[in-house]
Amino acid sequence: MKFTKIDSRAKVKNHIYQVVLMAIFSAFGYVLMILGKVIPFGPFSFLEVEISDLTVLLTYTFVGYFPSLIVAIIKTLLAALTFGFVGIPIPIGQITALISSFLGVSLLLLADKCFYLADKKLISRVIIYILIGVINSFVLSLLNYLFITPTFMTFGSEFLTCFDIFSAPSDSGIMATFNEYFGALKTGYTGAIFAIYIPFNLLKSFMILTLYEVLCFKAVAPLIKHGQLKFKLSSDDMFVFKKMKKLPVNKTTGASMEKRFHQSDERR
Repeated sequence: MKFTKIDSRAKVKNHIYQVVLMAIFSAFGYVLMILGKVIPFGPFSFLEVEISDLTVLLTYTFVGYFPSLIVAIIKTLLAALTFGFVGIPIPIGQITALISSFLGVSLLLLADKCFYLADKKLISRVIIYILIGVINSFVLSLLNYLFITPTFMTFGSEFLTCFDIFSAPSDSGIMATFNEYFGALKTGYTGAIFAIYIPFNLLKSFMILTLYEVLCFKAVAPLIKHGQLKFKLSSDDMFVFKKMKKLPVNKTTGASMEKRFHQSDERR
């Protein structure tokens, strides 16, 4: 019974730790979204170079997959409440931000489960990051081509697809908006979308993944390995540093709760 109480106390402490981390990462993501509003992508100022999805990946690493989705939602809502929704009644800006966050962390989950990312050497991780960045860029660019950009050009007042763009008269309002945003490229809809969004999404993805590598594997991982950070990376469905789990218990999380209980019981 005494061990059950101690174990229950440890679980409560672990839940508090996870909630606190989620709150910190949500706030950090909100700050990064604000900073991104002052860094436009070249002449296309409607595209913002922001790396707030980094906090979603960090949440997945230290808390888990579903908490990372919650952090993505919270940071997006906080930014929307501060600056307003992008698109009315369809908040296409916030929808796009959530799609980007969910896609990025889902690709990291697949990399973890399929390639055991944490067990790889640096060169292997870089190759996996390149693969993630290319897939992420292609999917987001394709979604922009299919419906995100057409809907954005109505400012969220109407849901449109690429087929509506192709069938619109050259003197229509939607084509005038297209020329306002993409006319500098002097190309058609398909060429303009992929010429802009592929390099834009590649830039964002590689920036985020580079910072993720530095923070997780160059900064935090050595601290955990040498016992300078005593928190426990638990739960099989989260992205843990698998090599560290193979280390003796006292090098990662200190003496286990059960061992400490039996030691105190023997002293009695």
